[in-house]
Amino acid sequence: MDLRAKYTGKGNVLPEDPFARGRQLYAQCALCHGETGPSIGPSLLNILESKIANDANFSNYSTALKDYAKENVRWDESLIDQFLQSPKGAIPGTYMGYDGLENAKDRQALITYIKERNIVHN
Repeated sequence: MDLRAKYTGKGNVLPEDPFARGRQLYAQCALCHGETGPSIGPSLLNILESKIANDANFSNYSTALKDYAKENVRWDESLIDQFLQSPKGAIPGTYMGYDGLENAKDRQALITYIKERNIVHN
């Protein structure tokens, strides 16, 4: 948990700049969501506006997430925000082991960083 605190700001001060703050928070995501090769979770590269549960290099999606994808086709900012706040609250039955990011400012910073990464990698 001490390692997680380094990235979540608990006990530490995160940068005020949304991109820098998001980058630091994203480091925690990257522990499970790799961009190349096998990882615990699917890649988050270009996740905004991508189809939900549709990473061709990842096959271990929960039934709950697959069912959610039938009603919510693409990850938009609002859905990502809800999911980041409480993965199991947003999608009961998800395999995501992360408890969630309560701070709205931190969630928005993380989304800002994810959006910028999408632009850079497209």
